Order: sequence, then structure tokens, then C-alpha cells
Amino acid sequence: MRTVIAKKGFTAYPNGTRTHYPAGEPLEVSNALADEFEAKGLVTVEAESRNEGRGRKPVPDEKGVAAAMPVPDPEPVVTTD
Repeated sequence: MRTVIAKKGFTAYPNGTRTHYPAGEPLEVSNALADEFEAKGLVTVEAESRNEGRGRKPVPDEKGVAAAMPVPDPEPVVTTD
């Protein structure tokens, strides 16, 4: 996952679903989608996910292992006109 910022608002169809990407807001998208948007000049890539590629495992806390598991990022907001 990468954090990208749209240079100007645009609509795309990742996974066949219409999705609007507003200008100036940081968004988490997959690496492949970030590469595609960047190649088309639609976004600037801000950062990669902090734990990506490091092989870190969640460390359990007093609440248990489930609390230490990362919550998956939701898909970008889908807007309909």
C-alpha cells in the first residue's frame, strides 16, 4: 500500500467500481494502482506503508493478539452522482 495525493480530482474504476479521488487528500491505494496513477501524472506518491517489506509481526498487548492485528484499510470512498 502507498499513500498518494491526487493533483486534481478524478474518477477511476479500480476493480470495476467507480471511485472518485479528491484533489489534495492523502489516500491509501495498492502499489499497482499507485504506479498506474503516477505514470499517468494523476498523483504524487507520498510514502509507502511503514511496515511494508519489513516482515514485522504484530506484538500482542494486554488486550490480546486480535488487538495487535492491523485493521485492513477500507477501499476508497465510492461516490455516485
